[in-house]
Amino acid sequence: MSGTYISCDLTDISQNDLENYCKENNINNHVNKFHTTIYSSLTNNTIFVPNNKNYIGIFSHFNIFSMKNGQNCLVMVIDCPDIIKRHQELIIEPDKIKYMHHITLQYNINDKNINYPKFTKNIYFQKEKKEIFIK
Repeated sequence: MSGTYISCDLTDISQNDLENYCKENNINNHVNKFHTTIYSSLTNNTIFVPNNKNYIGIFSHFNIFSMKNGQNCLVMVIDCPDIIKRHQELIIEPDKIKYMHHITLQYNINDKNINYPKFTKNIYFQKEKKEIFIK
């Protein structure tokens, strides 16, 4: 059986803005290419057709997510009603995990510090893409 992962990349401008922010605030070990998850499910979404829509989000707050390997990651939670709407359009079977629109900034963090300055720039997303994974 296979599942579905649908994501959206940041534009080059937003990618650079976020890389600079991480550097200025000593957020190391960040991911190479920032992106956001639009939809992730253990069900294969066979009806997905990528759209050409661009999305604009803004910073909401920081959070710490626990990963399956026992490590923690630092995420920036994003306010973007259009991506939330897109997520809801793609749901075939609701999963048990609550969707929280975010960008992962750093994996394998030891502390749970989320006291970083507010990110003040708009965040621009583009290029929906789909990956199939085997469960």
